[in-house]
Amino acid sequence: MKLIYNDGTDLQIQSASIQGDGTLLIKTVSATEEDLRGMFGDELKTRKMVISERSQTVGEYEGYTTLEGITKYTAGIIGIILSKPGETVAEKMDALIRENADLKEQKQTLSGEKEKLERDIENKNLLFEIYNDIYEGNKAAAQEKLQSVSADNFSGETLDFYNILLKKAQ
Repeated sequence: MKLIYNDGTDLQIQSASIQGDGTLLIKTVSATEEDLRGMFGDELKTRKMVISERSQTVGEYEGYTTLEGITKYTAGIIGIILSKPGETVAEKMDALIRENADLKEQKQTLSGEKEKLERDIENKNLLFEIYNDIYEGNKAAAQEKLQSVSADNFSGETLDFYNILLKKAQ
């Protein structure tokens, strides 16, 4: 197999494949680690790479210009790990960490809103019970329930309704 760089030079390779994390792994025995660092560290050279075997194109890789690392395997095989700019493993991890922090913050905000909505529902249910007590003529029960809550628990239209019930219960 042969890898043909963007500048027309080539390198004999054993394999080239996209890994699960989105990186490109190229394996070769045709050059030293130092030479490979020089070749794959050149962004212009690695902008587009074509893999051919027996004069047939078997793969094309564009944009894999960031050298992530070089790995040594047995039998003198050297693996070159490349990624696209902005898509390195470290950058993906940073993005996931930021996203996780944002989601935690949203969860806390939503939890607070949920608690407020639950209190509002409880307060509105209580006001409905007081309204029923007044409607049924049981002002004593209504007054007792009204004393158990404070106007601070209500706002807007609910506070207006609370004040109306307070007057009617007397």
